Amino acid sequence: MEILKFVCVAIGAISLFTLPATHAKNRFEKTLDTIATVYAGAALAQRQGGEASAEIQQTKPSQVAIELLLKGGGIVPEPPSEEIETDEQLIASGQWRDPETGLIWMRCALGQNWTGKKCDGEALQLVWKDSVDFFPLFNQQGFAGHNDWRLPNIAELASIRYCNTGWQHETESVSRLTTSGRVTESIDKGSIMIDVPNNGRILELPKRCDYKSKTPMVKNILANGVNVGNSLVFWSSNESSGGSTDDNINYNAWGVNFKSGDVGGNDGVYYDKTRNNFVIAVRGGR
Repeated sequence: MEILKFVCVAIGAISLFTLPATHAKNRFEKTLDTIATVYAGAALAQRQGGEASAEIQQTKPSQVAIELLLKGGGIVPEPPSEEIETDEQLIASGQWRDPETGLIWMRCALGQNWTGKKCDGEALQLVWKDSVDFFPLFNQQGFAGHNDWRLPNIAELASIRYCNTGWQHETESVSRLTTSGRVTESIDKGSIMIDVPNNGRILELPKRCDYKSKTPMVKNILANGVNVGNSLVFWSSNESSGGSTDDNINYNAWGVNFKSGDVGGNDGVYYDKTRNNFVIAVRGGR
């Protein structure tokens, strides 16, 4: 028992020890190996009343560590993690973290500059292929110290819509006979929904914002907006099979119009890839 007590205390001390950032990973791995080997040897010695056998001493530390964790034995320190930027730091640097998805968005459309308080300059409008090919070039320099920006998929892009009066509902007119004669009533059938691709699956989302919602219909990004007249369409990374295709080539892609909060074009599901639309960048998720 004395041996186990000693090891537990040692392990506890190691787990509380703060490692220098530059050597954190290597020191953590060595610490984990040491803990696994010493603890396993001490445990066996306590059970057998003697020293640990050569077999146990030569056991791979990773296997011992796994066994100890499964049995609830030992204390293994957590690996060092990267410093997490606060929401305030992100906002100040022209980024925004969506609390609902955890995704981090640029607050400006591509082509605009973040002044520290707002977006300035003219936003780029690109055809779909250029919006996809743009990011390897963009990430060579990056933004706000990050080089993992990408074009959002349609489910991600649709998730940043904000409709202050709710979603557009589908109604149905029904005629029925009453004691006063026949009357026509409008029945609310709920939000108009649309199926969108989401990493190999299908996700059902509200189609568009209620027509009374304020523009732009987007959450806490596009600071001070993008002046584009009647269009505020942004590309997603998803191609669409809707519309005309030849030889299985998709000529269309998914997008969101933040002027109306609408997912898809006028017909509901796509925009022509040769159309010039805006681009917003995201990182994280997948």
